[in-house]
This record gives sequence, structure tokens and C-alpha cells, in this order.
Amino acid sequence: MVVAVPSRDEVETYAQLREKLEWLTGRINGVHGTIDWTPISYLYRSLSLEELSALYVLGDVALITPLRDGMNLVAKEFVAANSQLEHQGILILSEMAGAANELSEAITINPNSKEGMVEAIRQALEMPQRQRRQKNTLMQKRIKRYTVGRWASDFLESLRTIKTMQSELAMKRLSNEARAQLVASYRTSRNRLFLLDYDGTLIGFFDDPESASPDERLIRIVEQLSSDPNNQVVIISGRDRHTLTRWLGQLKVNMIAEHGAFVRHTAGDWMCRSVQSEDWKDAVRPIMELTMDRTPGSLVE
Repeated sequence: MVVAVPSRDEVETYAQLREKLEWLTGRINGVHGTIDWTPISYLYRSLSLEELSALYVLGDVALITPLRDGMNLVAKEFVAANSQLEHQGILILSEMAGAANELSEAITINPNSKEGMVEAIRQALEMPQRQRRQKNTLMQKRIKRYTVGRWASDFLESLRTIKTMQSELAMKRLSNEARAQLVASYRTSRNRLFLLDYDGTLIGFFDDPESASPDERLIRIVEQLSSDPNNQVVIISGRDRHTLTRWLGQLKVNMIAEHGAFVRHTAGDWMCRSVQSEDWKDAVRPIMELTMDRTPGSLVE
């Protein structure tokens, strides 16, 4: 078990914040309070479920303003407690709380904006009961449907979906039966077309693109494959045509470079499929280089 222990500075900050909060509460109550009415009831302690539920029922507004939070259960408890009431409270919830995405009918605020918080309180206090009930009814139905069991079920279903996607995207190896069928089809066919991607198929991936040059074994395999007059071999790559010429130019194969921008038929010259302006590169290059500088190990190709 890992326990997060607050630092000394954090403890002092909490103590200072509590001291300031208690001072402000006392000052407000002293200025605005009367003998039979206290504006702020400040309780720095935990409450029983019964006491907390009573406060939920009595509250006209619940102001929940975390700067950072997960699935805030207090917000859900307040909404649930108002389900059978004629006079219903309204929820003001920080947009930083995870529950804000689910309780979208609540008045959401930026907890860093004092003006926004003041306006939200005014809006909540002046909101008609009909509109309050309408908002709360939608949130209450959603809370009833989306229970912890439903949440756990959706979570597990998401995991299963991810595993299914991984299985679909995974590399599939030829079975012995498929391999035998492929060899038999090759031997009986008379016209064969091979479309071979370079990086990741003919050669593995490398951190340094220049390290992915073909070795003698690969050259020998491609030569043997292209030597059969019934075979037409096409090597496809996103690399530039000059690199492909340097690495594979001696082979009698068709080549496609730069993701289809350039095509070279067997022993022919490179042909550009379309003439395009390259002026846009001057504008794009600084942006890509800035991203490269901020991402160690990356490069612009």
C-alpha cells in the first residue's frame, strides 16, 4: 500500500487556509448576523449520513467547487436527496469535477472565476422551482440508471473492446494450411503481382531511417523473385526516390516513392504523378521543427 504524505509546506498551507477561512466566516457572521440568525454555519468536521442528508434536503443551493476532482459523489448525493421534494435545491458544480460531464444539467462554473461563481449563485437563487425540478429530474434518472454496477460493466466492456481491437490489428502469421495453399496457387498461376511495402515488411523498423538499408540477403531474395518473367514486383515506400534509387536501383522492379508521388517502372526513369508547388513547405517546416525540438528522439523526414 502506498500512502501519500503531505509535505511540511503543504501542511502549513492547509493550516493557513483553514485559519483564513475561519477568520472570514467569523467576520461575515459578526457584520451581518443577528441574535436569531447566523449567515454562515461553519462546520470543520465529518457529519453522519443522517445529518448530511438533512442538509442536502434543506439546502437551496449546493456549491461544490473543487479545483481538481474525480467522480464527485457529494454532488450526486445532493441531487439524489432532492428526488421526492416539492421545494428542490439546485446544484452548482465545478467544471473541474469528473461528475460535471455526467451531471450536465447542473450550473457549471470555473472555480477560478469569482465573478462567474457570484453569477452562478444569483442564477441558482432566482431559478424557478419548475426549472429546478426539470433539471434535477433529468440528473436523478441518469444517476438511477448509471449505478456502480453499470459503471463496472461499462468499464469491463471497454477493456474487452480494446482487446478485440488489439487482436484485429495484431500481425497475423500464416498457418501451415494457408501457407500450403499460397504455394500451390503460386505454382499454378501464370501472372503474379507482388506489392511489397519496404519499411516494416521487407525490412524492420529502425530509429535511424538511414540504418534501414537493404542487406545482401534481401537483395538476393528480390532479385530471385523478379527474375521469373511471370512475376511483376512493385516496391512501395514513403521514402524519397533518391534513396530508393541508391538502395534498390539495380533491381528490375517497379518502385513507388514518397507515398505515390513518384513512380518508376522497371529500368525506367522516375515520373512525377502530379506537379505541385513546394512553397507550402517553407511555412510548415518551422512548425514541424519546433515540434521535433520539443520531442526528444524525433526527426523530420
